[in-house]
Amino acid sequence: MASVRWQQKLRADDLTRRISCAEGQIGRAQEHGRWDHVHQKGRRPANLKLRLAGLKADNAAGRVRLCFGSRRLWRKQNDLEANGYYSHEEWLRDWRDTLGDECFVLGIRDENGGCQLCWLPLLTTAR
Repeated sequence: MASVRWQQKLRADDLTRRISCAEGQIGRAQEHGRWDHVHQKGRRPANLKLRLAGLKADNAAGRVRLCFGSRRLWRKQNDLEANGYYSHEEWLRDWRDTLGDECFVLGIRDENGGCQLCWLPLLTTAR
């Protein structure tokens, strides 16, 4: 959760930079009299500002948007019959099975065991 919150701050900074860059493109197009470019490039900062407003609203509310598993399977719960499910419990069983199947660790070849942050201790049995 803390990692996602940190990423939200970085994403807000990136969106702010991209908005200023897009507005600079619009200014240059206006200077050169390219009004067709002004209209087309005017849509980009508007969309970026909407994204930034949503991100700021999430930060203010303390909301973290995080989805484990695939979004495709998550969306299947909205129309169960069309996706081959008879009940929500059946979908939930597939959801939990899918979550249990995934584990991804980004390791380093030089490190002992591949990664210092995530490791599985060897279990030994006493004889």
